[in-house]
Amino acid sequence: MLGFLFFTVRFSKLGLTSKLPIEKYAFRFVIYFSFITILYAAFNSSYDHVKTALNSHYWVIVFLPFLNAVFDFISIGTTRFLLRNAVLENFWIARGILSLIDAIVAIVLLISLGCLIIFGVQSITWLAGNPLIDLKTIFDDIAAHPGSYLWIYLILFSTLLPTILHFILWWTSLAFNRINPLNKLIAYWINRREITDDALYSMYIIFFLTVQITFFTSMAIIGIVQTSTYIVTYYPAFGYYFLWFFEWFAYSIGAAVEPTSVETRLLMDV
Repeated sequence: MLGFLFFTVRFSKLGLTSKLPIEKYAFRFVIYFSFITILYAAFNSSYDHVKTALNSHYWVIVFLPFLNAVFDFISIGTTRFLLRNAVLENFWIARGILSLIDAIVAIVLLISLGCLIIFGVQSITWLAGNPLIDLKTIFDDIAAHPGSYLWIYLILFSTLLPTILHFILWWTSLAFNRINPLNKLIAYWINRREITDDALYSMYIIFFLTVQITFFTSMAIIGIVQTSTYIVTYYPAFGYYFLWFFEWFAYSIGAAVEPTSVETRLLMDV
């Protein structure tokens, strides 16, 4: 342990004095894993109150921010790549397909993030030699009191935010297809403005472009909110399927969790 800390301090000094980007990133990772090492030492601490305090929040402080940042980075990168290609497409259906691919990737990332969080919690249990976090109790409590775990939803569903933005942009782009008669009128005003240099046409263009963008963007946002509310209110089984999958994954890696079927969860709500 002392040798590792000595290496960490030495390498950190090199990172501070270096101007190369790769060494700057290496320095940040060294600091991060040094923090992990210090917290890991708490597992072997002879002071029970220190051990309990650090162990109970170890996974929240260390693993969740790191894993969430990595998956958010992948999600944003995927959305940017697909959005860049969507801009080059002239056909609205092609842009819609790219948005659908983005949504599928976001859901896969969400499920993968949840599985990695569970694996991280179970890894801490393996390191500590005893279960520090009762996953079964957490799963049952999420099903019974879903409103008490908004921070978990925020971490998981943050990977969907770039995809939601992509969907909103795609929906807003529908305002500028050839079918919309207002676009022909705007094109006519642009042509007349170039010929007559009349500022009144600029006012028409700005006003109606703003109205179109605001209207279609509002429709997309309202549609997302209303659809989510409807699913949560009338189809709670939708969330229970995710919960069952995460319970099954925890059970498959050796956690003390017995998966509860969706039907059983629904009967418990009655």
